[in-house]
Amino acid sequence: MRAAMAAVNDEGEAVTLLLCDIDHFKAFNDNWGHQTGDQVLRLVASCLSENVKGRDTAARYGGEEFAVLLRGTALDAATEVANQIRLTVQTKKLVKKSTGSTLAPSPFRSVCRNWRPVKNAENTIRRADACLYGAKHHGRNLVINQNDDRMAPMETSAA
Repeated sequence: MRAAMAAVNDEGEAVTLLLCDIDHFKAFNDNWGHQTGDQVLRLVASCLSENVKGRDTAARYGGEEFAVLLRGTALDAATEVANQIRLTVQTKKLVKKSTGSTLAPSPFRSVCRNWRPVKNAENTIRRADACLYGAKHHGRNLVINQNDDRMAPMETSAA
């Protein structure tokens, strides 16, 4: 993140932060068990790897959240990448070995926040988090970006 911030501040490079979240992941864990939940996390990580290339960085952000830094990617293109990731996750299935049951991961939401030169990333993360809350409250399994009217007010999101 420091390298991306430096690129924004020093070179004016476009950088977009995606926050991605697996909807209803706690319920998925409660119904199918934590080992199956771990498989879902690996599946989502694999989908991120399939769709993120080059200097981009994808990482688990915490719990069932992932963060992706798209360097050299403007907001519209990043929104397309986020939607492609969402659609890729949506098409995947897991087979629970103990029962043979086919499971689909929970719906997946993703948000985009393009950032301008800043001294730190805190505001960028807070705004992306507000987008994530907006997606949660407007149907889940969708992608919204910082220009979307459905973004939650900043004061309702956690940093």
